[in-house]
Parts: sequence; C-alpha cells; structure tokens
Amino acid sequence: MASYLLRPAAILLLIAVAVTAETSRAQDFVGIRSKAQDSILFVQRVVRNRDGTGEHVADSATGFVVACRGYFLTAAHVVQSVTSSQEQAYYASPGPRDSQRFQLDLVKSDADLDVALFQLPPSRPWAPLAIASSSGVPDDAKVLVLGYGTGSDLGSSQGTIRNHFGPGGRLNTQVPFNHGDSGAPAFDISGRVIGMASSGLALANSFTVITPSDYFQPLLSLTGVNNAQNCTPPPTPVSASTKSFQFSFTAEPDQSREFSQTFCVDEGVSVRRVEVHTDSINGEGTHIISSLKDTDRPNCVTLRVFVRGNGVDRIGGIIVNYRGRGWISGALNVSYG
Repeated sequence: MASYLLRPAAILLLIAVAVTAETSRAQDFVGIRSKAQDSILFVQRVVRNRDGTGEHVADSATGFVVACRGYFLTAAHVVQSVTSSQEQAYYASPGPRDSQRFQLDLVKSDADLDVALFQLPPSRPWAPLAIASSSGVPDDAKVLVLGYGTGSDLGSSQGTIRNHFGPGGRLNTQVPFNHGDSGAPAFDISGRVIGMASSGLALANSFTVITPSDYFQPLLSLTGVNNAQNCTPPPTPVSASTKSFQFSFTAEPDQSREFSQTFCVDEGVSVRRVEVHTDSINGEGTHIISSLKDTDRPNCVTLRVFVRGNGVDRIGGIIVNYRGRGWISGALNVSYG
C-alpha cells in the first residue's frame, strides 16, 4: 500500500484554509448580530401589590419580533400567576436594556410548547426576524444565540446542535445559556431563526435545550400572525394633508401616571398616518405607550403616555429631598385626507 506524506507547505495551506473558514463564520455571526439586535427585546415581568406598593422585577427574559405589528415571541415559562393581593405587568425594551420601555399585551401562551406570543404597542415600525423551518437543521450545525443573560445587556453565545432528541423533541445543544436568555432567538449561519433558548442544566451550562422554530408555527397560525408579511408601509398619498399637535405631560416626583389625550383633525376626513416625535423626556421608564386611530372617530388619534417622577428621599417617614419631576413633550404629526 502506498503511503503519502504531506509536505510542510501543504500542511500550512490546510491550516490556513481551516482558519479562513472559521474566521468567515465568525464574521457572518457578527453581521447577524448587527442586523438583528434592534428586533431583540429585553423582557421584564414586574409584580406589585394591588395598593401600588412593593413593586419589583420578578423575572427577566429575552424575546424577538416576528411580525410588523409588534408581535414577538418569548419562552412561555416567563408567564406566571400571582396571588390575589398582587398584580403584574410585562415590559420590553428593544436593543439596549435601558432604552425606551414598552408595556406589553399577552396574546397567547402555550406551556407545553414553551412558547408565548406578546404584542408591543404599534406606535413605531417593528422589523421581524425571518423564521426558517428547524426540521432541516442538521446535527453539529453552528448556531448563534443573542440574549440578555443574567439581565445584562445583549450578548452572544455560540455552539453546535448535539442532536434532535431533547425533551419533547427539542434540540439538544452545546450553546451556554444563563438565566435571562430564555426566549432568545437561535440563528443558523444564514441569519434565520431556527429556534429559541429554552432551558439548561444548573451544573452543566454547555448542555442546553432550544425550542425548535417548527414549534412556533401552531401559535402563529392560531393567532393569525404572518412572519412573512412585507413590512414596508404604503406611501402616503400626495394629496394627504398634515397637521402637527404639540403635547406635554408632567408627573410629580413621587408619582407614576398614565396620560391619555385625543387629537382630532377636521370632520369628514380620515387619519392616514401618525408619527410621534419626542422633544424632551425625563424620569426612568417614561415613554410613549401608543398613538392609535380612534375606531369610532376616523379623524381622531388618541395618544397614551406613561410618566414617572424621579422619586423622593425619605428619612423615616419624612421627605427630605424631591429628586425632580418626570415629563415628556413633543409633537404628534397626523396625515389625513
């Protein structure tokens, strides 16, 4: 039997090819993060007593936008019940975890599939991530997970798929997860979502489970959410007129308030497009909730905002310092015709 020996130059060439291929994959993953990061959400479950006291963040997770109108997915185990003396709300921030915070509506949750569908306020355009079928993803495929592990800012984890025989048919992977990564999108090398982070083992964070994207489809189909919808808004007709309304809302230092104000253009016309521009904002958590056309009055738009004051300092029961009011001001631009 003939034997062949590789010369040193050939060995170096093979090493260079391998390094180049690995570098190319790394660059692909960097590109994926750059394109996807504004569609990935830091999710918080906030619990408080019904009298308004004792507010605290009970849990955090990650979510990702799947449709133009602000629908997004996260892990269903984030959805929990509270006692009769408590109430809770869900919030999400796109991009950096300390960016503008939006209150969420729970659309539907499936504990068996560990998939929950929420909706963000349709007050801005949302860019969905493309979902691909997970059935064709081979074992040993490279995956990238982008999430808010441990409640920190957006971070990445990479690894491979071990096999398709995880609990309930999920994907076993070698991607390290942390608490807070639940619901994080898992991307293939082309940048498509093929699953979401679900769970891991406390003593082996490199043995983890991803909920495959094929598990998303029943929930999306049931609720009529179309991931493939074209999100490009139709152009505003040239004949449309525009009117600008100024708004300003203020909360005292120890207040957290939600404001609602309706703005109307001339009767006999219909609102076609609404844009909200913020000029000045102060107070942690102060944000635009929504700016929706009135279903009963087609010429009107209702703006809802949340304003939080900066708090007060107390010694015992005595207030010793007011840290300042919260406010938000800007303009509501309405196109109509």
